[in-house]
Amino acid sequence: MPTDDAISGTTNIREVLERLRIKEPSICSAIESYIDNETAELHSARSQQAAAEAELARTRMLCDACGQSAVLLMPDSDDRLLMHWIIAKETPVTADLLETTACVGRQLSDFLTSETEFRVPDGVSENFRGTFDAVTIGGKRLKIQVFGQADGSVVCHIVDGTNDNLLNLHYQRFKLVGEVLDVVYSAKENDEIFEEVIERVGAHFALKRILVFLDKQSATIGQLSYQWTAPGVGGVPAESHVPYAECPSWLKMLKDNNMIKADNLSLLPPDVARVLNGMGLHCICVFPLRRVQANVLCGSVLFEAADGATIDEQEVRYLEIVGTLLSGHITRKLITDDLVLQKERAEEADRLKSSFLVNVSRDIRIPMNNIIGFSDLLADEDLTQTEREEFLDMINKSGQDLITLIDNIIDISKIETGQMTIKKEEIQLSPLLNDILAVFQNNHLLDDRDDLSLQIDIAPKFSDMKIRTDIFKFRQVFINIVDNAIKFTPSGFVKFGVSRVWNDTIEFYVQDTGIGIPESQQELIFQRFIKLDHKYENEYNGTGLGLPICKGIIEMLGGSMRVVSVPGKGSTFYFTHPLQHKYVESLNNAHDTKPTYDWADKTIVIVNSGAQDRKYLDHVLSATGISIVWLDVTEAVKYFEDDGEADVMLIELSPVTLETIVRIKGMTEMPIVAQSQGENVERDRAMAMAAGCAEYIAKPLNANKFLPALRSLIK
Repeated sequence: MPTDDAISGTTNIREVLERLRIKEPSICSAIESYIDNETAELHSARSQQAAAEAELARTRMLCDACGQSAVLLMPDSDDRLLMHWIIAKETPVTADLLETTACVGRQLSDFLTSETEFRVPDGVSENFRGTFDAVTIGGKRLKIQVFGQADGSVVCHIVDGTNDNLLNLHYQRFKLVGEVLDVVYSAKENDEIFEEVIERVGAHFALKRILVFLDKQSATIGQLSYQWTAPGVGGVPAESHVPYAECPSWLKMLKDNNMIKADNLSLLPPDVARVLNGMGLHCICVFPLRRVQANVLCGSVLFEAADGATIDEQEVRYLEIVGTLLSGHITRKLITDDLVLQKERAEEADRLKSSFLVNVSRDIRIPMNNIIGFSDLLADEDLTQTEREEFLDMINKSGQDLITLIDNIIDISKIETGQMTIKKEEIQLSPLLNDILAVFQNNHLLDDRDDLSLQIDIAPKFSDMKIRTDIFKFRQVFINIVDNAIKFTPSGFVKFGVSRVWNDTIEFYVQDTGIGIPESQQELIFQRFIKLDHKYENEYNGTGLGLPICKGIIEMLGGSMRVVSVPGKGSTFYFTHPLQHKYVESLNNAHDTKPTYDWADKTIVIVNSGAQDRKYLDHVLSATGISIVWLDVTEAVKYFEDDGEADVMLIELSPVTLETIVRIKGMTEMPIVAQSQGENVERDRAMAMAAGCAEYIAKPLNANKFLPALRSLIK
């Protein structure tokens, strides 16, 4: 057979043959034919080698599942008696079971007695299965399971037959792995796959519980997503989770050791033991769930042994296989969900842009019709001077509306493409806010609105404060939000100013007593091309770009924007802006006298505080005279469902209480203060504000900051 060097040199040989062809054509043809045949033979051998290696890799995976005790048999001519088949591959344990030092290249009959008469049918396929007893020449009894392969060969799983129960156990577990594989790659729904897999595994291994945790909230927690319990066993609470910030050893152990196993939780790191004890778990084994392509953690699966039992090493191996199969299923689910989400976003973007074009077309046509129509009327010589001035005023207003519309389209385009520039300069707050008030007074927008007042709110301690900002864009945001408030407030008041200052941040607000915004639309109003519910379209014009532009500008200035609203009662828009540290320090040092508090007629609800926090809060608040109602999460929801009253609520922030905050905000306008010991203060603050909290306080609590924060919220 030619070597690689020989093949690479065939080009030179063929050049020599071309020169000899003229004199000895028959010899040249024979040489070329020989070269072609040898080359084809080598390529064929390489293909066979690659196929054999691929088959061996697949066989070894199967052998791993069988416990490293398998051989690959190839047929010897047409003989179907398995004893006469040749051993092509072996695994480490095989030689010991067959009582030899080398198996490959020899017939099975070299190691087993002639009593074995197992035959393989013609046309063996992957569906072929068989089991038979065998005896080695040395007298050892064996149990052999036969699995057909696509190429006509067979894999034999060999187990010491001395203990038939052990053989049956391995066989049943191997069969279980095959069943799980079939379920995972079936066409069933994702939830159904998870439930069926963990139910089969739990029942087979006689486990107490199986819990599946999937990463949520930007991978900050592992949220319980699926659970199975043995009959008569209670489940863990549905809101159970693993907080990675408070339990870093969980991720570290899964990344380093690929497993968390403990028959006694006291042997685990304290943070892991604390989380597991909190769920009421005992003897456990946890495996990581990974996104297969990226090989990154996306969750974990926990197996808990029955009371008084443990999970042995053989069970661990099979459970690890189950965890790997679930990882493949999760990867497929995440990819599918991502594709579906991208498709929905693309469809929604297309719908929104189509709707936007319709709105823009209408909003351009309205002022253009006014401009053209009233311009034509100006040609009428019979017009009075009053009518002429009125028509000119309408033309001017329509022209301004058209310019505003075009400016908005340009602004949103600049924000989306990153072309909007920010030019910051220092300015004092009080003159800036008064200038905004003057804008609405000078344009006579409120002249005919006797039932509506525009108010400015800036405490004396903030009036001398300065901020470094883009003055033009900051004014644009304030004017846009105030203008919206006036537009959607039939009567009452619109008030704007400074709501509070903390650390290096100042927060502004615009409050109105208008029509309000339904909760379902409070997130949508900050998305471009989105307008209020269609029932308002005829009454209130606009393209739906104003608030997205404001939010985009505020974020470029380093702040954030949110809204608190109740339909029929009004809305309050809040937006923050960074402060220079020196102004915060001067503000904090401005008052040296210790303030007093008299809240004898007020009530505070405190939710989910620990024993130490409770003792501290009881001491701090006792001097204020305020009534304290201590509740847990469930009691808090019921308290307000039963029309319980309070002036303010303090709640420990967690994934569970976030949902509680949202529910309570839907029942009352009472301000809510969140507190937490989290390492990421800004993240926790953002989560609290997004849920509807009026204030967030990081632990440890400080009475000098905590009480003033309550005073600003208690009416």
